Amino acid sequence: MSQDSRAGRIAMGFLSKIWHLVAGLLIIGLLIIIGFIGTNIYVLAQNTDNLWLTNDLANKQADIILVLGAGLDENGKPSPMLAERLDTAAELYRNKAGKTILLSGDTDQNYYDETKAMHAYLKEAGIPEDVMDIDPDGTNTYNSVTRTKNKFNAEKVIIVSQQYHLYRALNIADTIGLKAYGVPADQHPWEGRELYEGREFWARIKDVLQSHSENWPLLIKDGLNAAIDWSGKHINRLF
Repeated sequence: MSQDSRAGRIAMGFLSKIWHLVAGLLIIGLLIIIGFIGTNIYVLAQNTDNLWLTNDLANKQADIILVLGAGLDENGKPSPMLAERLDTAAELYRNKAGKTILLSGDTDQNYYDETKAMHAYLKEAGIPEDVMDIDPDGTNTYNSVTRTKNKFNAEKVIIVSQQYHLYRALNIADTIGLKAYGVPADQHPWEGRELYEGREFWARIKDVLQSHSENWPLLIKDGLNAAIDWSGKHINRLF
């Protein structure tokens, strides 16, 4: 066998291995993409029939009406999205849909207190102070929903947010065994909707992983929780 023939066979063998490696990586990447898309379809489909109007839940008397934080404006007032959520929660309370209103938001930053602004907004709207509770550790959707059950002992809750966000919050509630109803607070078009919905694609994946982490091997679970804790200051406020 000539040296040229042997070199050619070696080159062909090397190229074949490279091709198989690339093909394997492409297949893995495709499976990951399918998994990401499938996770979002699962979350959306699970609670499509669990979205309600405020009048639908009149006299429901849920333990808690949970309002998820959505940021403040430059004046320290609730953002337009958050104001919609608070207005919806106020209407639900007046319709006797829930016994108390839980204001869940972020108070970690200097001079930034979502829950204080939310409380002041509802007080001005005529909601009695003694029916409002505050959760200052609701730094993200997962914390807010799980703490509603574990910290505030709710068994039946009404979650108020924009529709795109409710699917994820309801999925978390279902996973942890908390009976929940979703009420969309979409009253007006708002700026940046596409950006928020794009972020929600990845947030659904994150929270499905976190919600189901109890079923994972301990090492994987600890690694996931460590990554989430590390990213808390950098990523969670986006979601």
